[in-house]
Amino acid sequence: MTGGLLRGPRVALQSYGVVGLRLRAQYEMRRRLGLYLSSPRVPHVEAAESRRASPFNIDLDRIAAAIDRETAIARADRVAAGEHQAYRNEWRRRPTRSEDWSIHPETGTRYPAEPWWELRRFLSLDPVHGDVKDIWEPARFTWAFDLILGYAASRDERYAEAFWSGVDSFVDGNPPFRGVQWSCGQETSIRALSCLWAERAFENAAATTASRRARLRDLFAWSGERVANAIEYAISQRNNHGLSEATGLIALGHRLAGQHPDAAGWLRDGARWIEYLVMDQFGEDGWYIQHSLNYLRMALDQLVVAERVLVAARGCGLSAQARARIHAAIALLAELCDAETGDVPNHGANDGSIVLPITTRSYREFRPAITAAAATFGASLPSSFDASMEALAWLGADAVPRRADAAATNVVTGSSGWASARVARTRVFARAGTYESNPSHIDPAHVDIWVNGEERAVDAGTFRYTAFAPWRNGLTTIAVHNTIDIPSLPAAEKGARFLWLARPAASVARAEIANGSVVLELLNSTWTDRGVTHLRRCVVSATGVEVVDEIDSGPHQSLEVHVHWLIPDGAPLPEITSDDAGSLDIVRAVPDSVAGWRSLHYAEREPATSVTFVIRVVGRRTIRSRFVATNLPTEP
Repeated sequence: MTGGLLRGPRVALQSYGVVGLRLRAQYEMRRRLGLYLSSPRVPHVEAAESRRASPFNIDLDRIAAAIDRETAIARADRVAAGEHQAYRNEWRRRPTRSEDWSIHPETGTRYPAEPWWELRRFLSLDPVHGDVKDIWEPARFTWAFDLILGYAASRDERYAEAFWSGVDSFVDGNPPFRGVQWSCGQETSIRALSCLWAERAFENAAATTASRRARLRDLFAWSGERVANAIEYAISQRNNHGLSEATGLIALGHRLAGQHPDAAGWLRDGARWIEYLVMDQFGEDGWYIQHSLNYLRMALDQLVVAERVLVAARGCGLSAQARARIHAAIALLAELCDAETGDVPNHGANDGSIVLPITTRSYREFRPAITAAAATFGASLPSSFDASMEALAWLGADAVPRRADAAATNVVTGSSGWASARVARTRVFARAGTYESNPSHIDPAHVDIWVNGEERAVDAGTFRYTAFAPWRNGLTTIAVHNTIDIPSLPAAEKGARFLWLARPAASVARAEIANGSVVLELLNSTWTDRGVTHLRRCVVSATGVEVVDEIDSGPHQSLEVHVHWLIPDGAPLPEITSDDAGSLDIVRAVPDSVAGWRSLHYAEREPATSVTFVIRVVGRRTIRSRFVATNLPTEP
């Protein structure tokens, strides 16, 4: 890591790019001068409704035949009774009165009805006000998907009424462009997209009156104006915000065509931006710019919607170049998806987002999203992949293209610095890349390990972005990841909010099959400019995984080195040995510390065990960590 006066500008340019910096400067100038819309240009859309075909049409009968009927109705009952499942995990009360939408559910903070650009003090990471995601979460209206699935299964009018009552209270409590629920264009877009699906699903319900349709139409118009008026901020971020807002513009432009004077411009601008964003945010190997598998799922979900609307609106979707990137991303997720659970490694930031929940399955089930993306973009999936019938029914698709399964012993790598190694039911996921965009977590040469289908070493996840110490995005640090840490030589330097100034670096140096095993070598160059080399060798076999860390501090440097593993509850601990004396520190769920915790869902944490081997390194030392199978079948 290098210092210097130019480091800050250089990192900003690297993180946001020339386009991003220009757009961010434009946003800041307009915000400070108050040049954003304070009221809608078109307060009420008076145009008559057309009954043309919509990309948001769904076949309720086909969906009913594909879903778990009892689960769908049980979930819809809870929503109709005034609940929502926050982050697809925890059931909470949802706002039902107009004033509830502006009150934080945990802290009781009441957000003022100020113009959205004047609320920055409430949207900071100050935990006194609470995590703003908690107040935004029900306003995404993703609970409407539960009502739609329940309605498909039962045609119970209570579910349609619950949706329309939610729209009524939201419109009553959130005057356009004022208050916390208009403060983020991405949140505005996600809400609008949820409502576009529900509008079509409930169009024949008794609760769907002309006046309610008109109010929702106005909400769509305000949403389109809000997003279009300030999309430069989202684009400048180079993350999921831009994709969500571009998709919102595409969908709202198509929905209000001929009804709002700006609708054609929204569709045109959204299509232009979505093409740019795919090429900017997706690597040729499918890796996503935010270095997060959940954000990759979110990006694909938004692209599914954007593609459907673009095809309906203009007869063609994204370009061949963009589709090639998306195909690679689908292949990446399919490679990492567990065949038994549908889960993927808990890698990178995980904020609980699931914006197209067209299934009754759990949050960590990725197969519906993979199926939806593959069916939409014509990407092939392995023949053994368990495609989601719910997703196919929702999209009106018959099947997904198939390809032959990979061999039982296989290794796949990406040029962005990721690797997946499999031998029978033992596998390793490794992350060893450099950063042309802002890191999500500090994790050079991190590995996740499964032995004979069992989790043995895992990523800690996120927990919360906003919380009191030590939980303010505390699980991003190198110390909680499955790699080495040198406390006296920080692997990264934190900047403002989510920005990292100095960053780690690593690469996949070797990936091959040898004698029925897979050998992965990861070169961790984070400390190279300070005279330290680190080579990590992972040998993956059917009976276990051995990780060998070779560390060389040079002849004149004495360093304390930590080799850390996060072990899920109930899993056996690794066997760790070294060619020199060291000490072993084993802790579980340490109070007021990030040590010994994992977070599989946003705002939830659970105990795990942190195993840290500490050794003094002078010159070259080797540490071996062995993860051995314990549940192999015995010979008859």
